Amino acid sequence: MILSRLDKKLLFFTLVLIISWSQTSSAFFLQKNKHMPKARMRLLHADELRGETFGKQFVRRLIGHVKFEQGSALVTCREAQEFVDEGKVVFIGNVSFRDQSKALYGDRIVYYRSQKLFVARGNVKFVDSTKILTADDLQYFEQDEKAIADHHVVLADTSERMTLTGKHVEYFRNKAYAKIIGQPVFSRLDSLAERRLVITGDLMEMFDDGERVKVLNNVKVKRGEVTANCGALEFFRSEEKIALSVEPTAYRFHDVLFGDKIDLILVNNEVKEIHVLGEAIVSSKVDSSVQTTTPYDLLTGEKILVSLKDELIDTVKVMERATSFYHVIEDSVEQGINKVLGDDLQMIFLNGELETVKVQSSPSTSDRKSVV
Repeated sequence: MILSRLDKKLLFFTLVLIISWSQTSSAFFLQKNKHMPKARMRLLHADELRGETFGKQFVRRLIGHVKFEQGSALVTCREAQEFVDEGKVVFIGNVSFRDQSKALYGDRIVYYRSQKLFVARGNVKFVDSTKILTADDLQYFEQDEKAIADHHVVLADTSERMTLTGKHVEYFRNKAYAKIIGQPVFSRLDSLAERRLVITGDLMEMFDDGERVKVLNNVKVKRGEVTANCGALEFFRSEEKIALSVEPTAYRFHDVLFGDKIDLILVNNEVKEIHVLGEAIVSSKVDSSVQTTTPYDLLTGEKILVSLKDELIDTVKVMERATSFYHVIEDSVEQGINKVLGDDLQMIFLNGELETVKVQSSPSTSDRKSVV
């Protein structure tokens, strides 16, 4: 077969272009196998091939239904432009880089060869196993496997029904770490996608792929009827525990809980226990229909454990130097204030109403009914 001069030129241009593109995306898809030989990239389709000069800049262009293949990886876009002198490649229109473990999507993605950097803009989505990172703008650094996302950022873990949102996110893929700043919000749904846990603060960090989340400054927590605020918080996924420190305070209906530390223990995303540790105090507002000069019940001790059932108090255990001041109410009339002292104290509730108080003091234990 005899090729014309134009055909030979076009064939040469195509070969150069394909070789050039194989250097562009192979690192993105083969980072986990850096010591393996790189698969060769093949141009599967393009409606049109062009070579153009803009000023002194030579540009290679693939136009229309562009598709490349490299091993199990696939690159598609509407148009691709290689700026030879600048060492950059621009992918335009429904851009996708996909392989078996991760993918990058965007309206426009620019690759800078010397920096080994992808810059994506518009409807950006980075998928890494169960993690999905979406944003308006994203930079992905091949060398460090690091993604920096800005504007309307959402980092979601589909397996844990957990999301982190904020204005700016830095995600280190190989370290399983992320930092979120700019109105960060942590939210998590239960297994039925009904009950939502929400945590906010000034700074959030995710460790070990979400096994631990740390939140600092102006921290607020909301889960059902339980809310809390503090200066620092850590969420432990395996333990199903939220640990609050730095002046923590928790609220539940008319109850206020103070201590050096407060732990919220979760079961299927619902708060089942509240542990108040270190100079623990629980203050409960007396029903407004009761006339009293001291409208609060009070519990103090070194440790107070509150168990909840259907978001109502089931039991309260006060440990070490336990003290209780609670109103004795009969037919909405105050009969007096009962003061109880002991080493340990247990209060048992029925349908949210106090039934029995058990006091343990060395060497004896006593039971007291709530109305005497």
